[in-house]
Amino acid sequence: MNRSIFFGKLTASLFTKLLVMLLVVLFFAFIVSVESLCGALFRSGRSLVRVGNIESIEEIPKRSVEVQEFVPIASSSKEESRSESIPFAGPRFWF
Repeated sequence: MNRSIFFGKLTASLFTKLLVMLLVVLFFAFIVSVESLCGALFRSGRSLVRVGNIESIEEIPKRSVEVQEFVPIASSSKEESRSESIPFAGPRFWF
């Protein structure tokens, strides 16, 4: 019986190359999904902490950064050079 209807033109080396490419694509898909999960947890102010075999989510305190407004050199009014405190949640893409 001839079983080479589909695999007749697909040699072993080509099959191996396709299998390796599939594994590489799955590996990068896994990396991207883990990165997006960690980024979403970080943006929400939570951290995935592993303790032994137990994974728990704990709160991260929000940091604030002092940002000074841009003041042109021509205007030297001290009212315009005030600083405001805005919450800083960290980088958008955290890995």
